[in-house]
Amino acid sequence: MERIAFLTEPDDLRISCMLNPETITIKRSSGVKEKESIGGQISGYNQSDMPLLYTGGGVTYIEMELLFDVTIRGSGLISHDVRDYTAPFFEMAENKYGGFGSKGPKTVRMIWGKNWNIPGVITDIAERLDYFTKSGVPRRSWVTLRLRRTEDEFTISDLVEKLIQLINNSVDLIDSLDITSPYQQPEILEELENESIITVLNDRLDAIAARYYNTPSLWRVLASFNGIMDIAQNYENKLLKIPPIEALTKLL
Repeated sequence: MERIAFLTEPDDLRISCMLNPETITIKRSSGVKEKESIGGQISGYNQSDMPLLYTGGGVTYIEMELLFDVTIRGSGLISHDVRDYTAPFFEMAENKYGGFGSKGPKTVRMIWGKNWNIPGVITDIAERLDYFTKSGVPRRSWVTLRLRRTEDEFTISDLVEKLIQLINNSVDLIDSLDITSPYQQPEILEELENESIITVLNDRLDAIAARYYNTPSLWRVLASFNGIMDIAQNYENKLLKIPPIEALTKLL
């Protein structure tokens, strides 16, 4: 039996549910509003209905209730506190993720077999705990969450792939040109190197990317830009060039 799961961006973390929901509620608002002016709502004499404004778009919510129970036989669970298994769902609703100076909840993708693949953000989540031990440890949890559907946008993973492709193409161009060629250094790499911060590689690349870019997913961009082919090798005290995020986004 395939279990419903949530795949998070940008870290590609898979959070699986213990049991599948019995029901899923889908709510849709079509984006229709009543027309308004500076003075208030627009109406007219002899009109039986308020005139409408069609804004386009709309909002779609997916609501479900999930059950977690650490006493279920054969579950293979280690912890006896059910909150250890529901905490990742609350983490997805925290406004502390994102890159490029913005913060917000994680973008997630609700996946269930081949029939459900919905991108969105968790806007509301609630938890009801019961079946407590004598010491007050909850063993059962009912989690109610609401997912607001979003468009399939250009994600951080897409950004990483495109930046690496652009950098690698520029490096290949350098290798293919004669050393005396006036075009030996493509403009794309020249600008990035001129604006880069130089530091010593004394930490993991993902930690450095999180420090400078606010997202660890860009570690692959740093590796590609600095010619690091195998992160398992010892690159201690290597000088690392860190291009500013503003210069990277200009490439897109």
